[in-house]
Amino acid sequence: MVLRLRGYGAWIESDGIPLEEYAVEVKDNIISCYVCSEEGKKFVLHFDDDGSHYLEQTIPFGHYGRSIKVKMDGQQVENLWGDSMKKLRSVGVYVGDIVRPYIFAPITTTDDDDVAARDDPNNEHIGTIEVEIRRSTKTGPGITTVNGTAPSTRPIHERSKKAGSHRIVLGEGTYSPQNVVMVSYIDHTPWLTFRFLYRKRDILQAQGIIPLSSSPSPPPDNLPGPPVKVEGKEDKGKGVKRERGENGNDDVVEIVSDDDDLDALQDELKRIQGRIARKKAKKSVKRELVSSADDIIDLT
Repeated sequence: MVLRLRGYGAWIESDGIPLEEYAVEVKDNIISCYVCSEEGKKFVLHFDDDGSHYLEQTIPFGHYGRSIKVKMDGQQVENLWGDSMKKLRSVGVYVGDIVRPYIFAPITTTDDDDVAARDDPNNEHIGTIEVEIRRSTKTGPGITTVNGTAPSTRPIHERSKKAGSHRIVLGEGTYSPQNVVMVSYIDHTPWLTFRFLYRKRDILQAQGIIPLSSSPSPPPDNLPGPPVKVEGKEDKGKGVKRERGENGNDDVVEIVSDDDDLDALQDELKRIQGRIARKKAKKSVKRELVSSADDIIDLT
């Protein structure tokens, strides 16, 4: 699924698979959703553009496009530019021509009030990936490489509401040359904003944002078990038989196929009901008569 607003799209992939988006909400020029984060997994942001805005411009093709500002946990980590209809990716933070990938990771906590405050406002944006889109034009090539800023990994207080969640860290760097351009903004405030709120799956389930994982319930004890042929009984291909029960009961119930005679099924049912009735009769308490002056009390 792709978040899409005003002709632009954005999504997150991990292991080459798009993360499913939940509780999508649009408010004015902001579209937001929740995604499940998985500890230790790298991820990549993807962007596309349907080109509809280019038709409104008189700017030469190849010069009109969009600037993309990427923020992780409240920290701006990258600026991208792409011309209209070009697909873009944000794979990590650049330092020179070395890029370090984004990774979901656990949050380090501390109980030391001198190291981390319980109500530190900087923690507010942990768990948020925000992408701001501005329409812009390319004015020329860049003259230097751009260094991004890594998101913070400082510990937070163990009593913070963010404790137990994930945050974003950077992996090992690889060589990837930058292509830098100079741009001029058409929009001086974001034309639109994509907001991905990433959380552990169990947290999203506890909050009712995604359904609980369906897991098969154990079958009741009285349901037929797997087909087991009882030794000494002939299998004629009409059905299977169940093994003797744990209580030592010698009765074997045959599970027959749909084309068996209905009368045979009814006879079998009557036989079992008769046995049940006889056993109940044997276990019933004998009636005793106790005489008093005028009344007879029935003890059963």
